[in-house]
Amino acid sequence: MPVVGFGFKKIVAEKIATLKPKTTINANLNIKDIRKVDSKLFSQTILVFDFIFSVTYKQGNDNIAVIQLEGEMLYTAEEKIITKILEDWKNKKISAEIKPIIYNTILDRCNFKALQLEHELGLPFHLPFPKLKLKK
Repeated sequence: MPVVGFGFKKIVAEKIATLKPKTTINANLNIKDIRKVDSKLFSQTILVFDFIFSVTYKQGNDNIAVIQLEGEMLYTAEEKIITKILEDWKNKKISAEIKPIIYNTILDRCNFKALQLEHELGLPFHLPFPKLKLKK
């Protein structure tokens, strides 16, 4: 697997006010930067994907609660793929071939952490859970 590391650098979870009906919940993932690093642990080149994941609870224009996760994911591949990724990133683009790997890995980790934080703060989950319904 090309993903060789993952970690959070900053975790913010804040409940600003009591939630009321008609609160909107928005989740967002932003890749801030992609950079190449030399590693003594791996024989291949490592790319670091810096990201910010956020879940915002809004009532009109007012933020009611915010969860923000900043971190980095380490990725390795053949040198020609690394070169293409860095070339695409000069235009702030991520190629379609690697985008699912990058985004799905980050979303898996961040969604899980956000759900834990939402539970701790007593916020509704930003992802729906299956519900059992009894037959009448």
